[in-house]
Amino acid sequence: MRQGGLDAGDFVGISDTCVGTFVAAGASCQMNEAFRPTSTGARTATVTVIDSAANSPQIVTMTGTGTSVNGPTPVSVDTTGLTCTSGVCQLGFVGDQLVKNFYYTSFGALGDTAPPFSWSLVGGALPPGLTLFPSGQLYGTPTTTGLYTFTVKVTDPAGKTASQAFSLSVSPQPPPLTKGQQGCQHAPGSAVANLTGSAIGGQTPKGQGLGDQSQLTACGGFTVIHASVQNVNLPNGTVLWVTLGGEPIGVIVLNGGSGTMAPWTFQNSLRQQGLLIFSAPPTGSPTDPLVLSGGFV
Repeated sequence: MRQGGLDAGDFVGISDTCVGTFVAAGASCQMNEAFRPTSTGARTATVTVIDSAANSPQIVTMTGTGTSVNGPTPVSVDTTGLTCTSGVCQLGFVGDQLVKNFYYTSFGALGDTAPPFSWSLVGGALPPGLTLFPSGQLYGTPTTTGLYTFTVKVTDPAGKTASQAFSLSVSPQPPPLTKGQQGCQHAPGSAVANLTGSAIGGQTPKGQGLGDQSQLTACGGFTVIHASVQNVNLPNGTVLWVTLGGEPIGVIVLNGGSGTMAPWTFQNSLRQQGLLIFSAPPTGSPTDPLVLSGGFV
């Protein structure tokens, strides 16, 4: 079972006799959810259940309406989980985002409101190479290091707006191994992830992820990841989204069913990392359009 949707945190599982059990034909199990809205207005979430049926997974939609004696909850930009200082919220951690590495995030709104939302940049400057789209997606490949502060605004269908300032630090690419690091135990020179997927229009796609670990040791270093695909029967210009461990690390633009991702630097080992490729920006939902998958072992 997996819970998701716009307001997943407003629906809390209080009992479940289904997870990890086998339910025979004609039998049943029970899941109970409590509705605890964090904002006023319509709230929605989904529960996804994977089973052995041909039409698996099963998706149940939950809805509720939050009310308050204080009236509607004002619209705000979601900053859950972020560190905010003097009204500016930090995206990620300093040192995580490297120059020339693909970056992706998506903004969301809270309060008595509902999509579709329209997003815009109303102050400051984005790192060169990044673009904020009206959908709230911010992505691209930063070309310059530095600390960037900018303000985004969200507008809902009723014309209500909210603004929030964010910062994003873009760090230099890591240097080559030092003499001390070179004396440490080296990782295998390369790691390979063979990618497979279901047939599309009668053609079976294939691909490969390659991790160049020549600069990775037990004392530090980095890996450079490459990814390519072939025989993907989708129109020219289709954008595929490459993720590592669930994080988008690049895009591939198809031409004749093939394409290659720009290299991405990873400051860790690739062991047991899954490489998935989607035909749309991934949301973490099991219904995301997966094209190819594999993993580094």
